[in-house]
Order: sequence, then structure tokens, then C-alpha cells
Amino acid sequence: MDVTRKKTETGLLKKKIPVMFAVMGVLGLTVWLFTQPAAGSKVSKENIWTAQVQQGNLALNVNGFGKLKSKVQRLLTAPTNALVEEIILRPGALVTADSIIVRLSNPEVEQQVRNAKRELTNRKAQYRQLVIKQQSELLSQKATNVDLISRIELAKVRVEAETALHERGIVSSLDFKRSTTELKQLEQRLAIEQQRIEQLASGHKESLAIQQDKIAQQNEQLTVITDRFDRLTVRAGMEGVLQQLPVELGQNVAIGEQVALVGSMKKLTAHLQVPQTL
Repeated sequence: MDVTRKKTETGLLKKKIPVMFAVMGVLGLTVWLFTQPAAGSKVSKENIWTAQVQQGNLALNVNGFGKLKSKVQRLLTAPTNALVEEIILRPGALVTADSIIVRLSNPEVEQQVRNAKRELTNRKAQYRQLVIKQQSELLSQKATNVDLISRIELAKVRVEAETALHERGIVSSLDFKRSTTELKQLEQRLAIEQQRIEQLASGHKESLAIQQDKIAQQNEQLTVITDRFDRLTVRAGMEGVLQQLPVELGQNVAIGEQVALVGSMKKLTAHLQVPQTL
């Protein structure tokens, strides 16, 4: 009788292992062959130049078009609303710091300058009048004190004379008491008048300081208005060339509006246009 034998899994595994190793070997050899350089791309050692790597600037020269512009520019604007009254220079003119480019006019600013000067003159006159008045008051007070001093001297002489007479009974006690009381009153009044002089001098000093402050304030206001008026005569403010003049004769310009543009000729910058491909 025939007996059927079953193949075990262990026997099958032993047979597959050699096959797997063979497939892996073939794949590895294929990859190695593909990664090797072709015969035409190989370079011999004699044809290779070697050098040490260095760090530094790499100079590249490219061609481009552009133009030179002033590195230092000065923008001139209107100090207030004004009318372009006169144009002295045109774009392209060489200028210095004091070169007049345009004359502007504003009647209101001119009137403000006149009013400020008149007010300053009035305040200075008030100051002088105050000084004269204070001197007069101080002299009057000093005259009062001189009169009191004279009366005190006479009262002292009287008291001294009446003292001996009172001791001898010639002058009554009432008259002597009246004389001594009058002397004390005069001395007290003189002390009060001396204090009044000191207070008067202190008050005079304070009044003069206040008036001087008013004069200084008016001077500052006049300086501001005068500067605004002077700026109506537009000057270059630097040495160079007049580049732009965007105003015309008779034109009304607003405060802060551009009147001219001045640029230097010595300090320049180059604005180049280089193609992106370069």
C-alpha cells in the first residue's frame, strides 16, 4: 500500500533562501554598473588642476546705462502763501548760497513786519518812560527822608536844650514830654520811610524786569516775522546748479509748496540700469 508524504514548510524555506540571495546579487551588480561613469566622462589625473580655495572679492564687469544725480540736494519751499513776483534764474544756472532764484510777495507779511517793528518801538519807549517815572518817585521819597532827618536833628537839639532847663524847673514836664515824644515819632517815621524806599526800589526792579521780558518777546516775534519776510526772497542756500523750477511768473503758491530744487555738482551719485540677465 502507498503512503502519501506531506512536504514540510521548513524544507520549502531552505530551498527559497539560495534563490533570494541570487536575486539580491543581481540587483546589486545592476545598480553598481549604472552608477559608474561612462568611459567618455572620465578625466585623467594629469589633466586636473588643483589649487587652494581662497576667500575674497570677485570682480564682475557688466555694461549698463544711467545718469549722474546730485548726492546733496536742497528743496526750496514757499514760507507762506505768496505770489511769484519775479524769476531771476532758470534751471541749469550755476548758483552760490546767496544767489537769488525767485522773489515772492505777500502784502500781509510785509504789514506784519511793520506792525511788529512799531510795537517793539512802543515797548522800548514805555520802558524808558517807566525808568524816568521810577527815578522821579525815588527822588521824591529820598527828599521826604531828607526832610525827616532835618526835623529829627532839630528835635534832638530841642530835647537836649530842654533837658537841662527841665532839671532846673524852667521848662515844664509837659513841654519836655511833648518834645521827647515828637523826636520818637519822627525817628519812627524815618524808619518807616526807609522801608518804603527799599520796597519801592524792589518794586521798580520787578517792573523793569517785566517790561524787559515784554521787549524780549516782541524781539522774538519780530525775528520770526522778519525771517518769514526774508524767505520771500528765495535764495539757493548752497553752491551747485538749479535743477528744477516748477513755478511761473504770476503764479500763486501755497505755504510749503515747492519753489525750486538745487543740487550739488561736486558730490554725485550714479543711477545705473543693468539688465537682469547680467
